Amino acid sequence: MSVSHNNIVCQRGDDPIYDPSFLDKVDFTKHKASFNPPITPSNICKDVVMRPLCLGDYDRGYMELLDEHVPGPKISKQQFTERFIKMKSAGDIHFVTVIEDVNTNKTVATATLVNELKFLFGGTARGRIEDVVVSKPYRGRQFAKILVETLTLLAAELGCYEASLETDEDKVPLYSKFGYTVSSSDFYMTQRFINFV
Repeated sequence: MSVSHNNIVCQRGDDPIYDPSFLDKVDFTKHKASFNPPITPSNICKDVVMRPLCLGDYDRGYMELLDEHVPGPKISKQQFTERFIKMKSAGDIHFVTVIEDVNTNKTVATATLVNELKFLFGGTARGRIEDVVVSKPYRGRQFAKILVETLTLLAAELGCYEASLETDEDKVPLYSKFGYTVSSSDFYMTQRFINFV
């Protein structure tokens, strides 16, 4: 049995970057990718949990996880805290989501949905899925797939007119399974939720 994303955040008294109940709003029956073995956001596998990024994740290896994607300058715990507070205070914009191994208390995968508010199309929003990272020892366990699918469905639930996913060309076949297509104007993939054309 998996651990609930709400339970783990509440048990610790940790501060999530967004309300964990947003993950409960995702209708996973609408997913487009296939999962073998079958998994869902609330039941990925034993001993891991998907949940919002929490303030305590600096100490759970979140920055080291991001370094596996794009190595960069180190930031201090204070800098992390300041950025976290700023992102959280922006409201329902930054849906930084992690998968935690509850045995090691380490963040082992992450992806971010940015709910980009627009004046276009009657004041809707565009979802941007970014920073998809799975720690090397955890690759091949469908963590990237479940994160991307969950955040794509969350973008639709939030009323985004589309979700985009910037990716490398070699990953296009993978993300096509989620309903993303290559854009003709830029090299990113989109999945439309509302067709305005």
